[in-house]
Amino acid sequence: FSAVVQWSLESLFALAIRVRFPVGTLLRKSEFISKAGILSCYNADGVACKVNVPKNGLGYTFCQVPIIYTLGEANSLKLIYDDGSDKTLKTLQLSPEDSKAVFKRTSRIALIEMMVDQGKLIS
Repeated sequence: FSAVVQWSLESLFALAIRVRFPVGTLLRKSEFISKAGILSCYNADGVACKVNVPKNGLGYTFCQVPIIYTLGEANSLKLIYDDGSDKTLKTLQLSPEDSKAVFKRTSRIALIEMMVDQGKLIS
């Protein structure tokens, strides 16, 4: 079974499948928290971690990568890597390489911070 799953993942990567965040079709402003909080989760290495979620934020994990949304005026992504470096994107789509790192749970991407254009949210 694991060989089939591995082959399937490699097939997806060969097609350059990317992680995308379709904000306007899924989120309501009411889903964002009204006061700061903490997201408790386990990273891809199985280590417990706590991530701050700011007021007007929303936190969850995807393939064991914490993702924090905050309300703003324009959409953007900030990737925080395991070595402390970061990269800011003006698109809501990861590169094929970064998507592969997320799907394979390599721990290369430690955190994704996303600024959400609140004008695009469902009322």
